[in-house]
Amino acid sequence: YKVNYFEFQRDADVIRLADDPKYNLSKFEEKLEVKGNSDHTKLIAMLNQLNDYSVPMSSILGKYFDTENLAYWMAFQLLTGNTDTQSRNMYLYSPTNSDTFYVLDWDNDGMLMRKENQLRNTSEGSSWEQGVSNYWGNVLFRRCLQTKSFRDELDTAVKREYNYMNANRINGMVSHYESITNQYLWKTPDSTYEPLTRAQYDVVAGQLHDEIEQNYKTYRESYDKPMPFFIGTPQADNGKLKINWDTSFDFRGEDLSYDITVAKDYLCKDVVFSKTNLALPQIVMDLPSDGQYFVRVRARNTSGKMQDAFDYYVTEHGKTYGTKCFYIKSGQVVEDDNGQ
Repeated sequence: YKVNYFEFQRDADVIRLADDPKYNLSKFEEKLEVKGNSDHTKLIAMLNQLNDYSVPMSSILGKYFDTENLAYWMAFQLLTGNTDTQSRNMYLYSPTNSDTFYVLDWDNDGMLMRKENQLRNTSEGSSWEQGVSNYWGNVLFRRCLQTKSFRDELDTAVKREYNYMNANRINGMVSHYESITNQYLWKTPDSTYEPLTRAQYDVVAGQLHDEIEQNYKTYRESYDKPMPFFIGTPQADNGKLKINWDTSFDFRGEDLSYDITVAKDYLCKDVVFSKTNLALPQIVMDLPSDGQYFVRVRARNTSGKMQDAFDYYVTEHGKTYGTKCFYIKSGQVVEDDNGQ
């Protein structure tokens, strides 16, 4: 299967056997594009086990997934900063006569883009797209990361790949490939589509190993922060507004608290409500007047490390901010023109 958008949830209304009267191939392939056998029996059996939290992940890894494969795949994405791999840009492959699924690398055009994004003033993504928290919204990867034996194997894979991607190797490869591509890059038609100036190109090429170095540091530090979570849809009732959110998770087992801000702008400067050090993941506030509002929730552990919610708002310029947008009309929370 080519993973188009799939977080390994059961999705029983869509992920069905091909001979099921309710099977809809178009809906199925919005999540998983069928590239091999259309018998989805193994896939459904795996998803049933994976989404049954009474089944320990250790037995699932031993049967339905190969730990080494998952660890080295994730290690590569983490070190290269290929963040758009939480729920797509991969293949899911299971050989004939085997229950085991393997995650295969596909589409690396988002890797090693930090400096280029800075030079082009484009969005670098949400704050949680850093280190292991990038994969927390995916059932498979979250359950793996919650399993110590997997984290140990991932750490081994990251260290080995990090040592392999040393400065001499990366800089030598950059120099070699530049000698081939430069003769075409600055001539038409290639130069027409090159988004960087020659000086910017040289800056990006000269610091690729620095990005790997930074990504390795970010990976190590990401275990010290709480994990991201989702904010629920605000509920209006009898002149009050209730907002709740999922609990966060801390790898070190530290106590967590939450800070919430409700504002009229996505930067949360025009504040209508604010509360800090909340122990429970919910608040009740007076219902504000009709209009557009933004809610930001952050989790903080006892060490002071903070994490944003998964929810984000995208501006018309493509910038992302860690806020959830909602609308109030006639004293009720309503959808906008886009059904959101």
